[in-house]
Amino acid sequence: MMKPIAANEHEQGFLEYLEDIIGTERFKKPLELLNLKVEELSAMWAEKVENISIKMYSFIKILYFLEKSC
Repeated sequence: MMKPIAANEHEQGFLEYLEDIIGTERFKKPLELLNLKVEELSAMWAEKVENISIKMYSFIKILYFLEKSC
């Protein structure tokens, strides 16, 4: 009897067997590459959000100072 999922990459479980029959194995590598790209873009997005937050905080401080001085 086959295990549901392989214990390591070199064995084949029932899920991998079905993937071979259906042909979904060909999507594994492109999906891994896309996942890496998503992680990279998420990191860039977080950096830009942090940068915008810092600039907004500085802008609000300047507005507060100008309002107080008038």
